[in-house]
Amino acid sequence: MAMVVTRETRVHQAYASSPDAPALFAAHGIRPAEKCAVVWDEASLDEAEMWCHVRDLDTLVARLNAAAGNPGDPPPPSGAAAP
Repeated sequence: MAMVVTRETRVHQAYASSPDAPALFAAHGIRPAEKCAVVWDEASLDEAEMWCHVRDLDTLVARLNAAAGNPGDPPPPSGAAAP
């Protein structure tokens, strides 16, 4: 089974959850490997939202799970607000 990403998942784990993860992070305003490296090793996605101004963390989590092949609700289309 693929890794399930939650708000409590560490940034480096979520970033490695699928080949699409780096692009998904960038689409939500965070490049943790390049900028905002303070969150890379020990911070959760929830903490990164505060420190690095992640846009729409819940949608990012949903998209990371979809990219990793996890079943569940599909992520909202790009630009749409999360439910």
